[in-house]
Amino acid sequence: MADAECLNVLRQGPQAWNAWRGPSGYKKVDLSGALLQRMVLSGANLEGANLKDARFDGAKLDGASLAGANLHSASLFEADLTNAVLSRATFEFADLRKATLAGAKLDEANFHDARIGGVSFAGTDLRAANLDGALMSNMSFRGADLRHTGLRRAY
Repeated sequence: MADAECLNVLRQGPQAWNAWRGPSGYKKVDLSGALLQRMVLSGANLEGANLKDARFDGAKLDGASLAGANLHSASLFEADLTNAVLSRATFEFADLRKATLAGAKLDEANFHDARIGGVSFAGTDLRAANLDGALMSNMSFRGADLRHTGLRRAY
């Protein structure tokens, strides 16, 4: 369950959030199960955050850093993740259908059994990402770096 203080600060916007979290992101963040649909979180530092089961449908996370974040079973339907840093993030069983990921850094991200239909990975860094078992349709990988990317049992 999401920490009430974290939710309160995050609802004040990314500038207040980043100031509260500190320059190195040292505050522990638990936003598990949080309802954050359509929030503007552009440039927010959510590195290493627990975002399990969180709902980011239609949220603006462009330029945000979610490196190492736990997004297990999270919903990012139609979320804008343009140029976001998602390295080593866990998206197992997450819903990223129709999300915008152009220019995102997704190296070593785990999309095992995620739903990723209607997504363009154009120009993204997917080196060593795990897309095993992911449900994918209407995808574009034009200009993406797919070196060492796992695609076993991906549909």
